[in-house]
Amino acid sequence: MAGTVTIGLGLLLSLLVGYSRYTLQPERFIRTSQSGLEWLETTKTGTHNKFKIVERSEDTGGKYTIVEEVVRPGMPGFTPGKIGSPPPHIHPAQKETFTVISGGFGAFMDGQNVTAGPGQSIVVPPGAVHYFYSTDPSQDLHLSIRLEPALDADKFFEQFAGLGRDYGAVSAIPPLQLISLMAAYGLDLAFMPAPVWKVVKVVVPPLAQLLGYKTYYPEYDTAPAKV
Repeated sequence: MAGTVTIGLGLLLSLLVGYSRYTLQPERFIRTSQSGLEWLETTKTGTHNKFKIVERSEDTGGKYTIVEEVVRPGMPGFTPGKIGSPPPHIHPAQKETFTVISGGFGAFMDGQNVTAGPGQSIVVPPGAVHYFYSTDPSQDLHLSIRLEPALDADKFFEQFAGLGRDYGAVSAIPPLQLISLMAAYGLDLAFMPAPVWKVVKVVVPPLAQLLGYKTYYPEYDTAPAKV
């Protein structure tokens, strides 16, 4: 078992480094400022999803943060057939509450599929493997997402949206960059074996840093300037 994990990890790291080396590097990257923006698009074309920071961690004393997200009908998903679905992931130390504002909402949570409509909420407890998606291909899915405690989740969404837009799409963010970002903000990827992820989230960030990737870019910060 240990040998298989080691071989698999070696192949994974080789692929990650190989792909990231041939992706436009941050030092040659002209980043787009998000200062003053209300909605943060994850593409230049505005065809996938967008985020709005409603309540920031610093405004609630770190107790929670609230973000709104709109998933558009044409957005591809990580899981085939699931519109706008992110990779299966875990918030080890956060409770996540999805409240549907409009559209059809579906979620996979610890092996079960659940659905909700406007005005309804789904609560994902800490440590649960999950992803969500739009169930209606004819309209936008508009969500309110509350994460508690906040753990700077608002900053994660800003960085995630900025990287997606500047690279062209979330799917085009270099793997080393994306893994470093998720590890820095307390998210665990769940589509790879847990023993592999435990090593990846320790090994990848220093490697990514050597290649010039960061987990915070000031250009993507939308917090009001302090006076």
